[in-house]
This record gives sequence, C-alpha cells and structure tokens, in this order.
Amino acid sequence: REFPELLEGTDETPITVLEAGCGVGNGMLPTARKAGNIRVIGCDFSANAVELFQKHDDFDPETCRAFQFDLTTRSPPLVELAGACVADYATLIFVLSAMSPEKMPLAVK
Repeated sequence: REFPELLEGTDETPITVLEAGCGVGNGMLPTARKAGNIRVIGCDFSANAVELFQKHDDFDPETCRAFQFDLTTRSPPLVELAGACVADYATLIFVLSAMSPEKMPLAVK
C-alpha cells in the first residue's frame, strides 16, 4: 500500500528497484513477492544484513541481487556492483538518517 507505483509493472516490463540500505530484506522483498513483477537490487553497509537479505524467504536470485556497499564513499562505483541496469525507483528508507549531513548529498547522487 505504501508504494502503489510498484504494482504497475507487468511480466513483460518489470520494474527495477534499488533499495539502498536494504537491511535484511523486510522492506522490498515482500513487496516484490506480492507484485511478482519487480527486480530488486539491494545494497547495505552491513555485510551481515546482506547475508540475511540473501537468505530471506522471498529472495529469488533470478530477480534479486544484494551486495555490501557504503553510499558515503562510492568506492567502488555503484554501477560496478549493481551492473549497468537502470532503476525505475530507489528507496533510501532510514538510510539518510544514519549518516552525517555532509555525506548525504553524495549518497543521493
């Protein structure tokens, strides 16, 4: 209900969502399962969170990818880890509040 736009994709034209600060997958993975037409790229500062994301019941390696990434350094560049795909939507739920204000502009670029 929070993201009705994500339910608009079709099997022929799936929606790709970059979930920055994906945590253990409780945000986007259930939505992807319900919609059935979403590809999820998740990244998180915590390697433990990414590992749990990949073990989540709704994680499907055909439509989901997750990796450790620090948005405040951008090294290596995000495109090297996420691939050359274009995200239709990006979520940063709780991410910006976890970093210092001077690093926020780099995170949203």
